[in-house]
Amino acid sequence: MFFSRLKLIQSITVKSYGDTLFLNYFFQLPQAQMLVMERLHSGARHHVVLDFGCIVQLTDILIPSCAELSSLSIDVWIRGEEQDAQRIAVVPDIDLVNCVLKDLLPPPLCQYVKVRT
Repeated sequence: MFFSRLKLIQSITVKSYGDTLFLNYFFQLPQAQMLVMERLHSGARHHVVLDFGCIVQLTDILIPSCAELSSLSIDVWIRGEEQDAQRIAVVPDIDLVNCVLKDLLPPPLCQYVKVRT
């Protein structure tokens, strides 16, 4: 009984404020995402592939320096890694400096991001 009332209230809210909800969705800031890679040791080649589930524009990347890593590369693609991959960053001294990519212009379109150490 409570669930059906809640559903009814939600449908009334969406119908009466549909345009407002639509605009709020597009003018919100995206949620900050964080990835933690553990059990890395020097000399080993590790990578992680992020799948966003849809095509996105990549505008900013921040990877703090890490004394345990010697280098870092970031690749992006939409269809397949062998088909349309683009390398957008190589940081040969990630143990000393941060990797900061801010306001990339034009922002690369991608669905997958590969971070390789």
